[in-house]
Amino acid sequence: MIHLCRCLQKRFAASGLKRLNNLSDRVYGDLKRSLFKGLPSRIVEIGAGCGANFRYYPPATQVIAVEPNLYMHAELKLQADRFGLELEIIDQPGEAIPLPDQSYSVVVMTLVLCSVQSPQGVLDEIYRILKCDGELRLLEHVLGRTSLIRTYQKMLLYPWATIFDGCRLTSDPASFLEHTRFKNIDLNFRLLAPSVIPIAPHVYGKVTKQ
Repeated sequence: MIHLCRCLQKRFAASGLKRLNNLSDRVYGDLKRSLFKGLPSRIVEIGAGCGANFRYYPPATQVIAVEPNLYMHAELKLQADRFGLELEIIDQPGEAIPLPDQSYSVVVMTLVLCSVQSPQGVLDEIYRILKCDGELRLLEHVLGRTSLIRTYQKMLLYPWATIFDGCRLTSDPASFLEHTRFKNIDLNFRLLAPSVIPIAPHVYGKVTKQ
């Protein structure tokens, strides 16, 4: 029964993300276009979902998409074809990325740390596969900065996670990064929607491996 529920959650998540790709562009488009400027020809994306970021990558970019939800792979391939990308899918969790040490100069991750089993484990793996001076470019929704928003997020924490495949409204990426070997952390805070929406608070920016 538990396995069946998890499968249904993953199917629901894949179906929902596929339908939200255009809405995602309206909410995040300008920020992502700025965040993804100057990408190299080969990148790794952790938690690629249904390819919502693919429209912002230069044509012919080689994308290694780490995405354990098998129900999202068909849409990933369609989006890669649509935007002229070379795609390789790795169906493993971000905590165990089967790529060599110090092999990529940029890793992209958006709206992922809220739902992984071990945010610390994912960040450690990203650090491992990044070259020296390599960058993690990330965008994540986070715990709010006012007591009102935080209370609202905590009230919705468990029902939200049940509906949205384990997504935690109280995720705190800045705190996770403080416990990694990353030292050069440049994150900005922004509300991307009215504060009554529980996923309105976000951080975004670049984290550099030194």
